[in-house]
Amino acid sequence: MNPLLPVLLLALLPAPHPGEGALFLRDVHVVDVRAGRILRDQSLVIEGARITALGPRDSTPPPAGAALVEGHGRYLVPGLCDMHIHLDEEHATDSLFLMVANGVTTAQCMGGSPWHLTLRERLARGELLGPRLFTCGPTTAALRVHEVADAERVVREQKAAGYDAVKMYGDGSNTMPLETYKKLVATGHELGMRIVGHAPRNLPFDVVLEARQDSIDHMEELVYTERSFDKVTGPWVAIQFGRERLEDHPELAGEVPDFRPPLAEAVAALAQRVRAAKLGLTATLTTFAAIQASTDDGIHALLAKDELRYASPVARENWTPERARFRNSGWTPHLATMAAYLKRHLELQSEMLRVFQAAGVPVMTGTDAPFDYVVPGFAVHDELARFVAAGLTPLEALRAATLTPAESS
Repeated sequence: MNPLLPVLLLALLPAPHPGEGALFLRDVHVVDVRAGRILRDQSLVIEGARITALGPRDSTPPPAGAALVEGHGRYLVPGLCDMHIHLDEEHATDSLFLMVANGVTTAQCMGGSPWHLTLRERLARGELLGPRLFTCGPTTAALRVHEVADAERVVREQKAAGYDAVKMYGDGSNTMPLETYKKLVATGHELGMRIVGHAPRNLPFDVVLEARQDSIDHMEELVYTERSFDKVTGPWVAIQFGRERLEDHPELAGEVPDFRPPLAEAVAALAQRVRAAKLGLTATLTTFAAIQASTDDGIHALLAKDELRYASPVARENWTPERARFRNSGWTPHLATMAAYLKRHLELQSEMLRVFQAAGVPVMTGTDAPFDYVVPGFAVHDELARFVAAGLTPLEALRAATLTPAESS
């Protein structure tokens, strides 16, 4: 059994640890995401970390001494996966609790340290309440991986240290040489280490597909690096990152166009290439949507979200129109135009998700929590809603949060 495969749980129940007493869940409708069906009026027994019995409600007896949980006809769903989180030592306990409270039973930390390895083991032993944790080591940018020898050394060091994956994040200056990137991925595969994270921003996306990186986090990464998009989105991306000025592009004056029609063929072709390369994709639409909303009147809806009361006081102090970092940045002189561009960019990402899912690309849920206005646990449900709004069925969205992370990792 793949270690990432989630166990079927009620959304608010943490997985019991081996040696604990049995749980008897009575009167639930079981959502079978693998078969795409709902088993109605069921009861089941969980012993340790496994489901040991499942059957009709009225003919499935509880084992002696089992703790009873009344389902009252609620739906039993798989534990959810958040394949892109961050944890700092000060707020980790709160973040982990919020994930479990929202039914997230597996999470992948995208920038780690020896402290995260200790945290992972404490969670596995049941000393802390939280999801099963997988963690990358320090990112390639933090370690300034630029030379070929650096790439091989870092992968071997992180393998020896016990990390689960290596986060590709460039070399810290967006100048990673092609051979260094290829060595990073090749060494990871040689040692059984997944290479996950960003695309190398200074190289065309084709190199990601050729090297067979295991997964890319953030759909936006494809927009920044896929060369077939350049004529349509290239000038906007250059302005987004401050490489060029809006004033120098009079052809961009007026309403920001819908990028989807002129890129429809390119998106469809890219989806086929991504599928052929067996590249996993963690979309993080919720994160990009929060960035976009913070640049226009959408910030008021962000600030009205009830779950923000669970964010740290320091974060909430900075999440105001006066302090919001993307609202008060280099975009400020042309904030309305940039907000409109980011909205079009998000529309394109959502359309790409729909096309990629239809093409058979393994798409997964991830949130980048705790990002600005993105609260751990709650954000996975936001991401699922965005997947459905993009055109995925509820079943496809649930698979992106359960089976696909297990089968792609």
